[in-house]
Amino acid sequence: MKDSRALAGVTLATVVVALPSLAAGQVAVLVDGPSDLANQRVKTLAREVSLLTRDDPSPISLPLVPTHVGDFTLPKVRAELKRALADRSVKAIVGLGLLAGVAVGEMSKPPKKPIILPYAAPRVQRLPIGNNRTGVRNLAYITGLIDFESDLKRFREVIRDRKVAFVIDEFVWRTFLALKPPDMVAPGEGREDVVAVPTPPDADGALAALPADVEAVYLFPHFRMSFGDRARLIQSLNDRKIPSFVGEPRWVDEGAFVTLTPADLETERFRRVALYLRDALSGESLASLPTAFARRTELVINMGTARKIGVFPRFELMTEARLVGEDQKKTGPTLTLRQAIDEGLKRNPALQALREQVGASRAELRESRGNLLPQLGATGSFDWIDPDVTSPLFNAERTISWSASAQQVLYSPLAFNAYFAQEDIVRSVEEQLRAGRLDLVLELIDSYLGVLRTEAVERLNRQNLKRVRTNRALAELRVEIGTSGRQDIARWDIELAEGRADTIQASATRNQAEIDLNRILAEPLERVFSTVDPEKGSDALLIEPRARRYVSDIASFKTFRAFMAQEALRLSPELKQLDAQIEAQQNLIDGFVTDLFIPTLSTNFGFTHVLNRTGSGSEDIEAGMGIPARDDFTWQWNVGLSFTFFDDTRYGAINRLRRTRAQLESQRQDVANRVEQGIRSALHQVGASGAAVTLRRDAVDAALVNLDAVTSAYRQGTVTIITLIDAQNQALSAEINAANALYQYLSDFAAAERASGRFLILEPPEARDDFFRRLDAFAAQPPSNP
Repeated sequence: MKDSRALAGVTLATVVVALPSLAAGQVAVLVDGPSDLANQRVKTLAREVSLLTRDDPSPISLPLVPTHVGDFTLPKVRAELKRALADRSVKAIVGLGLLAGVAVGEMSKPPKKPIILPYAAPRVQRLPIGNNRTGVRNLAYITGLIDFESDLKRFREVIRDRKVAFVIDEFVWRTFLALKPPDMVAPGEGREDVVAVPTPPDADGALAALPADVEAVYLFPHFRMSFGDRARLIQSLNDRKIPSFVGEPRWVDEGAFVTLTPADLETERFRRVALYLRDALSGESLASLPTAFARRTELVINMGTARKIGVFPRFELMTEARLVGEDQKKTGPTLTLRQAIDEGLKRNPALQALREQVGASRAELRESRGNLLPQLGATGSFDWIDPDVTSPLFNAERTISWSASAQQVLYSPLAFNAYFAQEDIVRSVEEQLRAGRLDLVLELIDSYLGVLRTEAVERLNRQNLKRVRTNRALAELRVEIGTSGRQDIARWDIELAEGRADTIQASATRNQAEIDLNRILAEPLERVFSTVDPEKGSDALLIEPRARRYVSDIASFKTFRAFMAQEALRLSPELKQLDAQIEAQQNLIDGFVTDLFIPTLSTNFGFTHVLNRTGSGSEDIEAGMGIPARDDFTWQWNVGLSFTFFDDTRYGAINRLRRTRAQLESQRQDVANRVEQGIRSALHQVGASGAAVTLRRDAVDAALVNLDAVTSAYRQGTVTIITLIDAQNQALSAEINAANALYQYLSDFAAAERASGRFLILEPPEARDDFFRRLDAFAAQPPSNP
């Protein structure tokens, strides 16, 4: 570990600074040689210094190029350092690079001018090593560099068992081997699965130096390689389907496969350099400034490269990684809560089944109405009978005729009241459909909030993994400076494993919630979609501002509950459904009772027209015989009354219907009590969960403050690792509880809306205005005595 840290820290480029309030050149920057990477880091440092000192009386501004540039040889770098120290206009020196640090470390006397080394490997560069400080007034440096063994272990988690080439600039490799202490092990030394490959500073040369059997590449920063060659090298490795590990997140953006370096880690380092520089230019001693720097890690994977080279990380790694090249979770269309409700109401199969039930009930109503409308019919016939039985008086041998008839029930107590009862049944089924719509909306809201809830828990677990990684890096720092043992690192590894397991479970739970929502929406179960938090969207579920004053105090809240209970009893589809069923039973009872005293009146009309008679018996009767001729057109009409004097089944039916009506009335009373209880209880729950949202957020704020304080104390060695782990877990628990409290409040509010018999959030503006007008009028009435 120490060998790779040393090697990494001494190879970065140098930065230039200058003070506008002083003569140009008062801050010198020393680099090993010309480098695109050095120029890039100079710009980063310039930005951080500018941000730090912009409000100072004499802000520091930095040029964007180095001032003292070597030629990647130690004599030249020594000469540039000597020149900067001899220049009376130079007040401070910032040095970046392996040779720059070596030149500082071999000085026989303490420097008379402040020197700051942003990347240092004190063992390799022979820099003074103290208790997390240099002990030299004019010298400060920062360690906390690349840990080759740890990086390689994480890289292997992604690529599994592959032979790795440690690709390094041949200049850096030669210099390191010449300088390293005897007890220091070079990366890859004594290993069969890793081979060190020193390469020239161009892409073609680096590719040519790779052994044929190499299956993965660990790319050490090439400071002499141009950015153009760097891009070509990465592209060529991807074309060969060779996964690459890099030390800079910018390389991953350019196509490299994996890094462990967070994008802001370099900024944090240069921010500390800016602080040291300001102290140095103010005349303060650098001897006691901390040298250790906690190296946080963040697994970053380029998924576009993963698809190109055909290497995909395991699921447990992707749960904590930042994925470049694709949205970590969502690639589908955005689905808002309101869109989910609209889609569900149109497509949900359970609701569609209720619609079909309403259609069937209306068809039954039409069937019942048919008994009250005229029944028209017509027939046609061709008759051929035995010639021996024909007669001109009666039947011809062959006859063609047609007839028509009409029947109409003029009055029937049973038929009319059965029709009225069927109308009530249709109303009952329609209310059942309305109840189904309300239940579906509530189910959709709960399911959508469930997705949001699980997304939040997954996100918080990912954030906690970053905390664990950061604290593990802090533990490594404490081990490095001798204030802690390696058991702390092992304890953080336990937390890391448990955190990854929790994150995987959170991801699975989120997938299950999405599947549940897709089922309700009748979509493919694993359809991918993006969500919008109702707190931030236009379809927010939060209670309207006009209602807030009715939940702000005990008296107003009591009035609000009374009004909402009244509304629920008025709008409840369950009560309206029972009312329709009770009316249906009453109509059937009235029909049976009336039929006992009033007869059924009906009428019939019909005619027959003979079109043709042929054969035997078709001749007309001779005149004068006193027998009338046959008429080809005949008709009939009658009006009839029917009355049943006694039928015990009707008395039994009347008794059954009355008992059914009584049962429904008792059931209605019970449902009414449940409806009122439901809305009142739901509103109390809304009040409690609404208060919990604020309290849980306060708990998060307190937990984070506590975590910051404990982390600082752990960094200083005044508390144990157990205290920090407890504070971290308490912070995670508080954050998860706060997320759950928010979505529970929204869910409780939706449940109260359902209990009221409608969702006000889905009503048009005029309906909402009418609701609040009636609420205000209700509240203005004098209170009644209980």
